Amino acid sequence: MDNAAKEAYLDSVKQESSLFNDLSGVLEKEKKLLVANNASGLEAVLKEKEGIISGIALHEGLKRERLFAMARSLNLAGAESIKLMDVLMAAGESDAREIEDAVEGLVRLLEKISGANSGNIRMVRNFMKLSGFTRDLVEKLSGPKQVTYSEDGGKQFVKDGGKKLDFKI
Repeated sequence: MDNAAKEAYLDSVKQESSLFNDLSGVLEKEKKLLVANNASGLEAVLKEKEGIISGIALHEGLKRERLFAMARSLNLAGAESIKLMDVLMAAGESDAREIEDAVEGLVRLLEKISGANSGNIRMVRNFMKLSGFTRDLVEKLSGPKQVTYSEDGGKQFVKDGGKKLDFKI
């Protein structure tokens, strides 16, 4: 295998790992804002997250091109549709091990990020449900006529501005 092609591929994996580490930090910021119900702070974090994801997409394309270059250096047929496993099988043992180690590190990082992102998505959904519930509750309590119950358990209507909750037990 051409050493320059391998080093270029490993450099792409390293750059991509760095971007995923940045994304991990942003996901942690996002989590803190979600826990604090700080919707206004989320906008800046989401823009930062979008920028990092755009960078990852660019590096993923570059990494793929460098994979094709490794395949061509190994004279593998169909280099433009080759998979990493094909390159690893054709490469020498030490080259294959070096590439596997780098890619395994990236995979571990991706698994960590996937878990953090899933947790944040659950929090966003819960935040949205709570916001919807609160909005619905406010709308119902502030309507022109509200149904409530008297002390003897009978239905009664309360006009706007009247007593909404009875705290007697």
